[in-house]
Amino acid sequence: MQAIRERVGYDVRLRIDANMAWEVGEAIQELNALADYDIDFAEQPVDWQDLDGLARVREAVPMPVAVDQGCFTEKEAIQVIQKKAAEVIVVGLHETGGITGMKKLATVARAGGLRLCRHGVMGETSVSTLTALQVSASITNQTAGHQAMHQLNENDIVSTDLLRFEGGDIRVPDGSGMGIELDTDMVEKYARKYEEDGPFWPCPTKPNDP
Repeated sequence: MQAIRERVGYDVRLRIDANMAWEVGEAIQELNALADYDIDFAEQPVDWQDLDGLARVREAVPMPVAVDQGCFTEKEAIQVIQKKAAEVIVVGLHETGGITGMKKLATVARAGGLRLCRHGVMGETSVSTLTALQVSASITNQTAGHQAMHQLNENDIVSTDLLRFEGGDIRVPDGSGMGIELDTDMVEKYARKYEEDGPFWPCPTKPNDP
């Protein structure tokens, strides 16, 4: 983390995700050791079921703490708020059950003073990325910066103009509905691929491989 911070400077936000790897005492020790590197937030440092432990970590470390695996529903958000276990909820449409669930959770989080960070997910397509972007644009209590699986969106099935990142930002589509325009040639390509090889086939070794 020290090497990264020295390389990118202090104008770039850095976040850490232990992905439930630490016990409470270990999380407190490790996160305090990172205090000098201006961590934007620390995501799910302890087991998702241990909200009391997460609250203990939050009280003992200098950076904001985020809950991920431990908060997918409004009820779980209320528990996080009541236990003062986190400042941020990292969550995606795939975890809340869709758009309505995401909006409901965001409303509860806002009432409790928590921010939302959109959670990217392995296996998502550009359709879900852009749908989540529309939802995020309608949420006021969001973090500055969300997760997106850029590498999974390459050679995808939507118009490439919709997935152009500039300076870390992406424009919210303004077309009808979700504003998503499919690349029909790519849809046909993958439909043929599915018919020929089934739902799984060897992944390309390089991004530009066919």
